[in-house]
Amino acid sequence: MNIAAYIILFAAFISGLYIIKSHNTWEMLLGYSSLTVKLIALMILFSISIRAEWAIDAAIAYMMLSIGGLMILAYFNSRRS
Repeated sequence: MNIAAYIILFAAFISGLYIIKSHNTWEMLLGYSSLTVKLIALMILFSISIRAEWAIDAAIAYMMLSIGGLMILAYFNSRRS
């Protein structure tokens, strides 16, 4: 694994801690969004290292699901406030 993957893993760990330590739901959504972006970057690095196109397709599918879920969560959170 190269150094970029370790940096992304460390940043994902920090984002996970941010989700746990957040005080309101908007901060949790921000941490969730940050964590998913880092995981997608890690998936793309992995797919480049193994030279598999299916892994990039999986990363794109995960990105679309993550963005959709984030929009739904933000919508219902704004309706509740």
